Amino acid sequence: MYSRVLRTVLNVSIKLKNQKIYKNAGLSLPAATLIAQKVLPTYGTTVQHFSDDRIEDNLLLAKDGSQRKNQIDERAQAKLNDMIAEKPELEKFIKILELEIDVLRQNGENVPSNLRPRDWLELVQLSHISKRKKYLDYLFIVEKQQEKRKQEQEENNIKLEQVREERKNRVQDPNEIIYSIGNNSMFRRFVERTMNQLWNWNCLRSMMYGNKIVFDCSYEPYMKPLEVKSCAKQIMESFAINRVHNYPFVIYLCNANLSGPLIERLTRFMPTLFDDDFPMVVTSKSYLELFGRDSIVYLTSNAPKMLETFDPDSVYIIGAYVDKGSKQPVSLGKAKKENVRMAKLPIDKYVQFGDGSGKDLTLNQVMGIMLDAQTGDWEKGMLHVPRRKTYEARMYSLEKKLQRDISYRSRKLEEEGIEGYKSTRPVLQSSGVNDYSHAARAKMREQWNK
Repeated sequence: MYSRVLRTVLNVSIKLKNQKIYKNAGLSLPAATLIAQKVLPTYGTTVQHFSDDRIEDNLLLAKDGSQRKNQIDERAQAKLNDMIAEKPELEKFIKILELEIDVLRQNGENVPSNLRPRDWLELVQLSHISKRKKYLDYLFIVEKQQEKRKQEQEENNIKLEQVREERKNRVQDPNEIIYSIGNNSMFRRFVERTMNQLWNWNCLRSMMYGNKIVFDCSYEPYMKPLEVKSCAKQIMESFAINRVHNYPFVIYLCNANLSGPLIERLTRFMPTLFDDDFPMVVTSKSYLELFGRDSIVYLTSNAPKMLETFDPDSVYIIGAYVDKGSKQPVSLGKAKKENVRMAKLPIDKYVQFGDGSGKDLTLNQVMGIMLDAQTGDWEKGMLHVPRRKTYEARMYSLEKKLQRDISYRSRKLEEEGIEGYKSTRPVLQSSGVNDYSHAARAKMREQWNK
């Protein structure tokens, strides 16, 4: 239904634009804004992606769950065969991994009963046995959760059959109205599919006149497989928080390698990514080709200028880069190289970070801040910053740790039978100043031990 409504609006807008009479048509603001946009083509009955690149058939996944799993396994097996063809010694390494897994299974370690081709593709990329054991433990937990879910589903089916049989054998008065699930009810039942259609329509509506935000996917070659997986998950969570917001963005994935691991991970998390009516724009083009250079603002934490107000006429760029190692200002370097404006979020203005807590935020946290910044409410947006990073949370954590140290020392003194330690207990802090730094805590311990 939503696709048909959107198709009607788009077709009318395009016809008016072709006839050059839309200036006097008296259209509403959303439709007028949509007509003013240069490119938003329609194909068939739905909105197509803003990209001139042809999506290869092997990127499209089946909507059926079992077929989708088979497609993913076939791609993983093909990639594994290509890797073996390039490096024949990899086949010997796989046989060693099989022996290693058998030994772990015999020793009672958490090992799944069956490994799929995509699991083998992950295992061959893990160099250390501890990482492989951790990944096998994760697969074991997933397998047990699936078995438990399947068992619960079978039990529920049995209960449902019993209820149906009782309902069938029950003698019902023709004048009686039964209120229950499956019978009469005054409430409409909403299922997950209905809510997904509602939220997706919310994003499709924003594609006509909403603000734009871009994820720069050009950092994919510099990320490790685990970082690529984390980046894809953060993009998925960014889309999830965006579509339930009152003023969602139009999300663009620019500089995307359509056959790379990042897009492959995204299609696993969001199988409908390349559907015609999916409210996200995926393209291998650069944002410099899609938008004017003067309207681009690259968000980087190393920028010298702070973003004071949200500009709806600007296109904000977020670097889709997860770096769990050395923190290098790569986004700052790219912004300078491309000669575009750059800015950093005003986090320090509204949030006081604690000592030892990093100021790095995930992609979905930055998306949440920018969503609330559209209305100028930076304080509400800063609620997306994890509480554990704030000064108050760090002070509370250090205070609790210090109290545990004192309690432990007190118990040890009681066990040793030392009397009078309570009367000689030193004052660990002054009444007016709270200092929980590492040096202050060390001084407190030294004073206490005396």
